[in-house]
Amino acid sequence: METAWPLLCGLVMESGTRWGESATSWQIDDARAILAPDGPRSHYLTRPRGGSKTTDLAGIVIALLLTGLPQRARCYGIAADRDQGALLIDAIGGFVARTPGLSGALTVGPWKVTASSSGASFEVLAADGPSAFGLRPHLLVVDELAAWSSTRSTRRVWEAITSAIPKVPDARLVAITSAGDPAHFSHKVLEHARFSDRWRVSEVPGPCPWIDPAALEEQQGLLTESQYRRLHLNEWAAPEDRLANIDDLRACVTLDGPLPVRAGCRYVVAVDLGL
Repeated sequence: METAWPLLCGLVMESGTRWGESATSWQIDDARAILAPDGPRSHYLTRPRGGSKTTDLAGIVIALLLTGLPQRARCYGIAADRDQGALLIDAIGGFVARTPGLSGALTVGPWKVTASSSGASFEVLAADGPSAFGLRPHLLVVDELAAWSSTRSTRRVWEAITSAIPKVPDARLVAITSAGDPAHFSHKVLEHARFSDRWRVSEVPGPCPWIDPAALEEQQGLLTESQYRRLHLNEWAAPEDRLANIDDLRACVTLDGPLPVRAGCRYVVAVDLGL
């Protein structure tokens, strides 16, 4: 981190300022934790819309590619689709174009970025197929996990990338997203991460301080209440058309303790079995 941190702080933003000059305390805390050589290697970050998710991860990827990874290390960004992942590549390309000294250090293609001196690379993949199986990643960036479709295919991709982390000593996993539907599998991952000493969780409440209040007021009129809560307040919220929300469902199926058998009642146990 001795060289990665000053490199990240020196990256030039679109505004012309350096990343380290404009970053908030929570941006700095998240970046330091991800770049740190010790501590948890898996990170779950949730931020509201406009929370600099893509920009910050682009800077962190640059810092690791140029300072913190071994020769020919392989890193990947997994997004809902490849076009979404390309936004991260575009952000990396923007930093390279604006920051003196980086143009020859990194080769930026449409889907892949490669460090010239070490051959370490970062490639974006889509969360819609078997491409994640067989990976040996030094870094995995999971983009907008709560926006992934909740299909068997995407769940298998999640299983593939999380099970790939132990293959490489000290590999890093960073899942970053705005809050979503609490019934989505990403929320179950978050609940696990909150109680695991192998994960670091950072949840930033919204809205972002730099978003115009008038624009937020308009968003409240355009979006449903649940959409606004998820995107701008970074709160996990079920959609309004849900037959039952998750809290009501839990209340229906959770007992305070053992109940005595009632004579004259039939008791049925149902199992949703998936093979």
